[in-house]
Amino acid sequence: MTFRRMAMCALLVAMVSACDFSALSDAADDFVVLIGLEPINTYATVQITDAASGELVDADVTASFTGQNGEDVIDMYSDPIQSQNVEEGILGFGINNGITPSEGAPAEVQVWFRAKGYLPASKMVRITQEGDSDFGVKLTKKNNAPQGINSTSAKTSTGSDNATMQELNIEAASDDQESSTTLSIPAGLVFKDADGNDLQGELNVEVVNFDPGTTESLSALPYYPEAENANETSRVLAMAVMEVTDASGRQAASIGGGAGTSSKAQSGGAYFGTCTQNNSPISFTPPASIAFNVFAGTFNPNESVIFTVSGVGGLGATLAKSVGQSIVGECTINPQTGVISGYFSGTGSILGFHQNVTSTTTATININRNGWAGPVKGKVYNNGILKEFNIAAGSNSTQINSLAAESFTVEITEPVFAKIENHSFANNPTAEIFLLSAPSNMVDETTMNFTLACPDNSQKVRITNLKASLNYRKTGANGPWRTTSPTFIFSEEEKALTGGSFLAYNMEPNQEYTFTTTYDGKAIKIHEVFETNKVYNFEIPASSADICD
Repeated sequence: MTFRRMAMCALLVAMVSACDFSALSDAADDFVVLIGLEPINTYATVQITDAASGELVDADVTASFTGQNGEDVIDMYSDPIQSQNVEEGILGFGINNGITPSEGAPAEVQVWFRAKGYLPASKMVRITQEGDSDFGVKLTKKNNAPQGINSTSAKTSTGSDNATMQELNIEAASDDQESSTTLSIPAGLVFKDADGNDLQGELNVEVVNFDPGTTESLSALPYYPEAENANETSRVLAMAVMEVTDASGRQAASIGGGAGTSSKAQSGGAYFGTCTQNNSPISFTPPASIAFNVFAGTFNPNESVIFTVSGVGGLGATLAKSVGQSIVGECTINPQTGVISGYFSGTGSILGFHQNVTSTTTATININRNGWAGPVKGKVYNNGILKEFNIAAGSNSTQINSLAAESFTVEITEPVFAKIENHSFANNPTAEIFLLSAPSNMVDETTMNFTLACPDNSQKVRITNLKASLNYRKTGANGPWRTTSPTFIFSEEEKALTGGSFLAYNMEPNQEYTFTTTYDGKAIKIHEVFETNKVYNFEIPASSADICD
């Protein structure tokens, strides 16, 4: 572990001479090691919630950082990190101080999330200013998926050469059958894990289909592709996650031909084997094929893109493009039927199909707060298109650029739910939303003070500052968690962090709230009744007491 600055402070209560051993003993008793941490100018918090329940994911989550500024992600010590383990569903990370994000030059980090029992997901974290920013991502639990997310699993087996022994066809479809993903695996394939080892014995093959035409599924897509041009909107037409595992739990990351066949194994994700990628054909013998059936009524002659997000490292790639009825390589996009077909290699990845829709409308969202303070979050959406927005504390309006000239649902998700449907921004560029009236006794904005304690009362938090996230909501409530940024107080007298304060919104007196603060992947959680002028105590758990001394 590298520290930018380390100060060893000897606190002397008397001058110590070479012969004054009692004074030397006193000085030793007052000697402390203090770690000076460099301030972090840009910090991001990501709430990781269950797509069905809305609760923070309590499973252990691993977040990996890639993308344009993936190498600029740092921990609390300003050391670069490639990944972080997450507790209590709240991820926090900094950006190297050498990067100054702005609207014109944002810091962009593609974050890949994995958790046991959940499907993988990837989130683009785009930071447009210094300071603290917060984001959200939804993970789909395999045994409790929202409406519009359907999965099918089947088993196949390998022979002595570790190649599949029989053909397998597996389809996952929406309840109305309008959206589906079909995976065909012929005999003779050898699946390999990320280390290049063959999967052996009985294999479990799972296909999960996401219907972008269903609101719940659209909001829980494991990846949302970016449109390439400023005047375009990305419309997702199809998306799927595919996984192959053997009895020992190893997951396939690449695929090749069986013994005696010529093959080219491509590690790191899902690829259409006969499509063209960077003008170089990628072929497999024998291939596994995949076909998407997308929801009706959305296909038009705009440019369409087949893409993948790799299950290894979270890397994304554009596999093929098509305009109208044209064909790229042997990947066919049929605008009449809305079916694409090609060859698939590698599993444990996200694979999808989207359109770049020309979008010239600038939408304005106005809100009537009705007593609600703080930031307001929301989204606009229709079939396959999803745009999120934030309205800052103290503001009542925001704008969304490059929105398609169609009718949308506008939904407020925080601090209270509200929505309007079938609003055409092309005909009326401004949407007005009225929030429900806030409780009459609610404290709309308050500064809350807290102390910081170590599990051993004789110890102190021996660092000069701390960058952390704090999330809170009423205990037992099903609503969203609010995110705020605590400010910590360093005591020169005690040579330690002793506490701090944070700004909270929309608090109801005499109601119990749950507060969770996270730093460097570690979490501190307390349950306290809210009272004005109360000082709260955050005690660092023993498992996270590495900052105590």
